[in-house]
Amino acid sequence: MRRLLVGVLVAVALPTVAGCGASGPKAAAQKYLEAWSKNDLNKASALTSDPTQAMQTLTRFRTDLHVNSVNAKLGVVATHGSDADAEYDATVQLQSTLFWRYVAHLQLHKAGSSWLVRWTPQDIHPMYSEGSRLLLQRTLPPRASMVDRNGTPLFTPQPVVKVGLEKQRLGTQASSTISAVARILHVQASPLTAAVAKASPTAFVPVITLRLAAYEKVKPRIYPLPGTVFVNAMQLLPPATGFARPLLGSVGEATADAVKQGRGRYAAGDVVGLSGLQLAYQDRLTGTATTSIVVRGLDGSTVATLKTFPGHAGAPVRTTLDVAVQRAAEQALAHEPKNAALVAVDARTGDILAAASTPDATSYDRALSGRYPPGSTFKLVTTYALLAAGVTPTTTVPCPRTVTVDGKVFQNFEGEATSSATFADDFAHSCNTAFISAAKRLPPSALPRAASAMGLGAPWHLPLDAFSGAVPAPGDAVEQAASAIGQAKVEVSPLEMALVAAAIDTGTPHAPVLVTEPAQKTSAALPALDPARLAALRALMRRVVTNGTAAGAHLPAATFGKTGTAEFGSDNPPKTHAWFVGYRGRIAFAVLVEGGGVGGEVAAPIAAAFLRHVHA
Repeated sequence: MRRLLVGVLVAVALPTVAGCGASGPKAAAQKYLEAWSKNDLNKASALTSDPTQAMQTLTRFRTDLHVNSVNAKLGVVATHGSDADAEYDATVQLQSTLFWRYVAHLQLHKAGSSWLVRWTPQDIHPMYSEGSRLLLQRTLPPRASMVDRNGTPLFTPQPVVKVGLEKQRLGTQASSTISAVARILHVQASPLTAAVAKASPTAFVPVITLRLAAYEKVKPRIYPLPGTVFVNAMQLLPPATGFARPLLGSVGEATADAVKQGRGRYAAGDVVGLSGLQLAYQDRLTGTATTSIVVRGLDGSTVATLKTFPGHAGAPVRTTLDVAVQRAAEQALAHEPKNAALVAVDARTGDILAAASTPDATSYDRALSGRYPPGSTFKLVTTYALLAAGVTPTTTVPCPRTVTVDGKVFQNFEGEATSSATFADDFAHSCNTAFISAAKRLPPSALPRAASAMGLGAPWHLPLDAFSGAVPAPGDAVEQAASAIGQAKVEVSPLEMALVAAAIDTGTPHAPVLVTEPAQKTSAALPALDPARLAALRALMRRVVTNGTAAGAHLPAATFGKTGTAEFGSDNPPKTHAWFVGYRGRIAFAVLVEGGGVGGEVAAPIAAAFLRHVHA
């Protein structure tokens, strides 16, 4: 009725050019629109006939629609006695990226000598009325798929059970139920106790979300407990609990931080990527929500849809992972109690086939971004440099129990000593003193140069944090000696050592690849390595497996490798990381066990289990 009345007034009244003075209706309308556009809601409200109601409605409008800005421009103002109608064009920016444009009217009334906006919600929009609200209605498209190199989905909708507690049902047995729940589900009791204490009587206090199969196993013990509640749901999950979790990440309801970082693209309750590749490609996988501005009545029903902004579906992400190889890596690490990592790459391309980090409950991807001394696995690089300096596998390089460099005493890890050893023997048994003695003939730049030739420290990039290694030039003879056996300031990641093994296998260093769709920025190609030196190095690596430090690991036939025992920390004697790196067929790999001890005894058997699982 109101809009019809306005139309009649405009039709039959003889409009006058209002606002010749500062106190006219045009000036009053202009001041109100300027204040509203500047988000000065106090000032805008004060220019109306009901400042309290105006403030409440203007604030609700801004909050309900997630308004970033309003730009209202005054149009034609028509007066009829002490009343006036002011048309304006509004451009409202919503959620940073959406712009809603519409035409509306202000009704003004002269009160004494001043003109005021006669307040009603229709001053904001013609469809706004007392008791109704303007709200955003969002519908996200189904999340796009993330797949492995063969097109196998890495996440699929799977049934889960959300286990929770309800305060009023717990009653006097809250303490005993919480204690039992914590014990059975392996969660901490104290945070649960605090959450229950803060919750309203009927609130669902979440404990854990379990895959249906896992829930069925504990159901007999947990379902009868008083105060426990259960909600069935579907959730995007990887093939198994913890599968490539540090790498792939997880999917769940948007947290407050996720909503904030999404700059208006996401809202509470949206299913978003929370970590890993799911987070790195969040915008691509999620697509854009279809968003409508609707008028919601008192009963909650939608009265009208004022504007719809069409969304678009997300796009898939194709990774280089191979589900079977990733499973093999995780099975090989399954019984290792210490922090560990296993990386496997396609030696021909640098494609990452598997990247397993344990424990999987952490989000730290030690496989890609861990920084560790490589220990004797770095002797692959040192050997490549020594072979260029005249050392051959048959060169006699004694392996004394200790060697002293500028007052610093170096020793072999297991105290071994051989006076007439060949360099091939030294490599097979990882003799530190022999390598240190042989490295004296190298200039300070030789090790960094050999490392760079094999790809260590190359400036490649992945969608996730990753470390390509660092081999700084040694500052003195002691650092030169320590660097030759993978200590001093030399640092690598398991990923990079797998790439070094791959370079030895194929003859060409490759940058790692983790995602092929969308296409990634390619890294500059590195020159091929010296064929003659590589032939010698491969033979040395094979001898490690057949007659050297990895001979007891029962590695499959045609495996080439190098063990490593890397000292770290300030303990005396120092703790050691256990390493084994190598290749077999197209797969190059690196195994690291933090603080694991001896590489041949700890890491090499894990590599053997991995290779058996791959070819099972």
